Amino acid sequence: MQAPDVELPAGEARCLPPGHCAQATVCARWLAKPVPGVPLTDYSTEMLFRQGACPKCMRASEYRKRPAVVAPTVHDAPQGLR
Repeated sequence: MQAPDVELPAGEARCLPPGHCAQATVCARWLAKPVPGVPLTDYSTEMLFRQGACPKCMRASEYRKRPAVVAPTVHDAPQGLR
């Protein structure tokens, strides 16, 4: 099963650091799919990034698409579901 896509809010830039990023697997800026017109920035140049904490990290769990709710199946059983 593939994880739901990450959608950034309008105007937020994606991040593509040239080197290793410790927070890449949980950051929405890194996990978001490339979209035409969305800026691409390298936030690894920020001062706090060197200490292991990126000040621009956006938790991907907050920006994932929510799966559509599926209506429960109704069975045509004379006595209902058991």
